[in-house]
Amino acid sequence: MDNTTILSGAAIFISACSFSVSFLQMKISSAKTKLDLYNKRFSIYLAALEYFQATWHEPHDKAQEESRRFTKAYRESQFLFEKNSGIYEILGKIQQNGAKILFHKKYKYESENNLTKDRLDLSSLHESSMKAQFEFEENLKLLENQIGKYISFRSIEGWHIFK
Repeated sequence: MDNTTILSGAAIFISACSFSVSFLQMKISSAKTKLDLYNKRFSIYLAALEYFQATWHEPHDKAQEESRRFTKAYRESQFLFEKNSGIYEILGKIQQNGAKILFHKKYKYESENNLTKDRLDLSSLHESSMKAQFEFEENLKLLENQIGKYISFRSIEGWHIFK
């Protein structure tokens, strides 16, 4: 064999190795992008769940913190899900329900501690809050059904040439 043949064979081998490395890097990059998107979407679900739990079990100030965190997730959701998924709209309903619950909690605390001079009807606020809690739970279940396909994570396989 002459040197030209050996050099040509080596060049082909090196090109094949370079292609293989590039292909693997592309698959890894694609898988990482999918994982990042999954994490962002899952954090939106967690924010809704933690907001729900806070409205039931936490004092007003702690629930208010979760409300701010949830509002951020709600606004981000419009960029992470297709418009026709309905997820952004459900999160909007959850936000409205949470606001009703928190308003009742805040007003009840302020009125029990004589921090307000307003005299709203606590029974009517309580009734509105209970209805909002029921709707919140129903909307959370609906969210779980609709978000499921986005956060069902069974594989981190990346980009494919052939399926």
